[in-house]
Amino acid sequence: MIPIAAAAERLGEEARAEGRAFLLMRDLKTALALVEAGVQMHTLNLGGIHYAPGRAKINEYVYLDDADRDRARRLLARGVLLEVQDVPAARPQALAALDPEMAGS
Repeated sequence: MIPIAAAAERLGEEARAEGRAFLLMRDLKTALALVEAGVQMHTLNLGGIHYAPGRAKINEYVYLDDADRDRARRLLARGVLLEVQDVPAARPQALAALDPEMAGS
């Protein structure tokens, strides 16, 4: 793992390169920190945020707690499209369509 500031700098360099990049992050906290550090993120795929105590089921493979929902709202407010998709062959779905607490965010 590298610090957020270093990751944001490297991703800024990557954004100027030809082609596309794919970035895996452990959680919504990291995603929000990167966006707040200036990383341009158009779409964030949520796939495999597993059950833990305090998390509510969104679908079969995404569970969110209150902190996750707050971070999701903040990402949505910054224009990041949040999609839920577990495998590449599956059709992505908007988080707001699956979680009533995200509706209107």
